[in-house]
Amino acid sequence: MIDPTNSPRIEMTRAQRSLISILWEFRKRIFIIGLVLLAIGGGVWAGYFFGDQRGFHRALILQAGTYVVTLDALDKIRAGDIDASTKSIESLCFASANIVYGDFVFRNDFAGHFVAQSMIEDLKHYRQTYRTNSAKWTPMERDLERNLASWK
Repeated sequence: MIDPTNSPRIEMTRAQRSLISILWEFRKRIFIIGLVLLAIGGGVWAGYFFGDQRGFHRALILQAGTYVVTLDALDKIRAGDIDASTKSIESLCFASANIVYGDFVFRNDFAGHFVAQSMIEDLKHYRQTYRTNSAKWTPMERDLERNLASWK
């Protein structure tokens, strides 16, 4: 059996102790840098995750409004009230168009820009055919007309 009290000690030179000290400091710095990078990465991930969730919930709220308006319009169509149902669907369509054509991202070559650009003439034609009396326009429709006039 080996007796630990009688084991030979290895003596280190001053240079070896200095090198070990330098390596130990380097190791601590690497550890601290790793912790900082981990904290930054965790913050970025949390920001992305919560931002994505917030955007999803916002879109879900918009879908709830779409559901309510279209169900109301369908009820009015079934009841034979075509004018009221048309007004409900028009208000939904014009509100959506106002969001699309008034948004900075869609104006500046976002992927949805193509869809918006391809539908603008149809929307203008519909409004010129069926919504000619500007005295009956809602404030949202006035905003839509301004957005359509300034669309590229």
